Amino acid sequence: MSLPLAYYHTVLPALVNTPALDSLFLAIARTSVTEAFFFLRGQSESDQNRMFEALLRHMTQEPLSERTAARGIELANLPFTKEEEALFEQVLTGMGGRTATRARDLVMLRRIGTGRFNEALDVDCNRSKTVGGLNWESLQEGIREGLGPRYDISRMR
Repeated sequence: MSLPLAYYHTVLPALVNTPALDSLFLAIARTSVTEAFFFLRGQSESDQNRMFEALLRHMTQEPLSERTAARGIELANLPFTKEEEALFEQVLTGMGGRTATRARDLVMLRRIGTGRFNEALDVDCNRSKTVGGLNWESLQEGIREGLGPRYDISRMR
C-alpha cells in the first residue's frame, strides 16, 4: 500500500466518487489508525460518519495479533468529539456475530482509557480468554477494588 499512498500524498488527486475515497481511506487505515482518523476529519460530515463506521468495522475484523492489539489501543486513545464518542459507542455496542467480542473489547478499552471506570464495568466482555495472565474479568475486579467506595453499588450485576 505504500506506493498508492505515496502517489496520493504527492499528487493529491481530486477523488470525486465515493468508492475511490473509501478505497483510499481503507488503505490509510491499514497503515495507520491515527492517520485514517485525521484524514476522515477533513471530509464532509456524511463522509466522516461513513468512514468512521468503516474504520470501526475494519478494526473489529483484523486478524488477531500484537499489531492488532496496539492498533486497538491507538484507536481507543484518539481525541474523539462528543459526536464521535457517541458514534463509537453506538456502532460497536450494536455489533453482533463474530465481531461482537472485539467490539466490546474496544468499548471496554476506550472506557478505561477515558477514565469512565463505572461504565467500563458495564461491558460484558469475553471473560474466558486470558492474555499474559490477565483477562477482562480480573481487570474489572481490579477496577471495582480500585474504585472502592466510589463504585456505584446499584450497578452490580
